[in-house]
Amino acid sequence: MKAYKFSTHKTTDNKLVIPEAYIQKIPVSNRVQVIVLVNEWDLPFQKQNQPNDVPSLKDVVAQIKVSPKNPALIQPASGLLAEHLTHCPEKPEPTFDVKKWNQEWDDLEAKMKADEQADMEIE
Repeated sequence: MKAYKFSTHKTTDNKLVIPEAYIQKIPVSNRVQVIVLVNEWDLPFQKQNQPNDVPSLKDVVAQIKVSPKNPALIQPASGLLAEHLTHCPEKPEPTFDVKKWNQEWDDLEAKMKADEQADMEIE
C-alpha cells in the first residue's frame, strides 16, 4: 500500500478535491483507503458533534482557571533563593572533576557541530 499526503479542500458541492496526479497513480478498480484529518478550530460544529461526556480543551482550561487553589499544594517562600543556593545543605560530589567535565562537554559540542556540518553538506 502506498501513502500520499496532500492538502485539499471541500468544494461547494460537498466533494473533496484530490489532485489529478494522485488520481492517475491509482489503477482502475483498486480499493482506496482515505484518512481525513481536520483542524479542530476549523470546525464550527465541533461542540454539537462531541459526546456529552468529553469536554473540549477550552472547557477544561476554563474549569482549571475557576477551580479553587489546593492549599496542600502551595509551599510559601522560605527565604531568598540566593541564600538557599549559597547555603545549600548538600555537599558537592568530591570526585567531580570540573576541567574533565568541561573538556568532555567541549568534545561533545564539537562532534555535534561536525555532524551538523556533514548533514548540511549532504543536503
